Amino acid sequence: MAGAPERAAASPPLPPTAPPAWVLHGLLIATIVMWGLAFVAIKYLEEEEGVGFVELTLQRFLFAGLGFGLLLAALRSRAPLPRLKGREEWARLCLLAVLGVAGYHLSLNYGEQFTTAGTASIIIASSPAMTFLLAVPLLGERPNPHRMVGLALAFSGVVVLVLMAGEGKVEAEDRLGMAVLVLAPTTWAFYNVIGKPLFAAHDPLAITAYFNLLGLLFILPLASPELVEQTRNLSPMGWTALLLLAFGSTLLALLFYNTGLRHLAATKVAVYVYLIPLVATLTGVLLLGEVLSVWVLLGGALVLGGVALVERGGRSRRSQGRPL
Repeated sequence: MAGAPERAAASPPLPPTAPPAWVLHGLLIATIVMWGLAFVAIKYLEEEEGVGFVELTLQRFLFAGLGFGLLLAALRSRAPLPRLKGREEWARLCLLAVLGVAGYHLSLNYGEQFTTAGTASIIIASSPAMTFLLAVPLLGERPNPHRMVGLALAFSGVVVLVLMAGEGKVEAEDRLGMAVLVLAPTTWAFYNVIGKPLFAAHDPLAITAYFNLLGLLFILPLASPELVEQTRNLSPMGWTALLLLAFGSTLLALLFYNTGLRHLAATKVAVYVYLIPLVATLTGVLLLGEVLSVWVLLGGALVLGGVALVERGGRSRRSQGRPL
């Protein structure tokens, strides 16, 4: 699931082999639905099915790993797979695996135990602002008034969500869990900055498959007998949620998103990505009975408004996808 969509100067003309525009927009709608439902699926598996956050991470990537293996086979049938050059690229790939799989998903799955699916999705939506904050010293990004105001708004929204999303009645343990949740967009911000040269030099789909498979190897030592037991005890609805996470949100959504981004301007694709928290919040209310508080609305408005300002002030560049 890498980074938020980035801006393009103008809408490129559709090449002759491009799918019709309605197909591309349909794929993007399906992508946003799958990414939004991912937060609901995580919450359901943890609360209703009793799956631990470590076991959920392993379940998701054990199944997704099969899909990424098939993706690499398909890519290889069309062209040779990219070969990493030197220790620096291998080091970057290992860091992507640690940050993008272990760091991001373990902190997300742990933190979502202490809040709603909608609130978790809004906090994750702050990752572009955190990416910009890191890109200033590490990639030489230039701050400007739009971006600085956006950064302040986004972070103030995260603070509101962490401290007040429970109507001011959040226990200390819940706040700790929310703080761990904030590590998810933080690790994804590091992922974006560290991975940028690697994605620029090689096929992004192949690199994404590489680091997801390598990330699975990194988290396998966390496996325990509970993994088998909790997987065996999943209900039909639990299996539906897990397969949505593994093959829908992790694999299919990535392919759909990259297809849309390949043929449409990033400015058009970005509009869809802002709908992820809306999908997660509404489906959380409808499917899980979650309560939408005034503090969540305020925090969400601050985060999404701030991210919009940060991206509006950015230079034209292309995206590497999303975490979910």
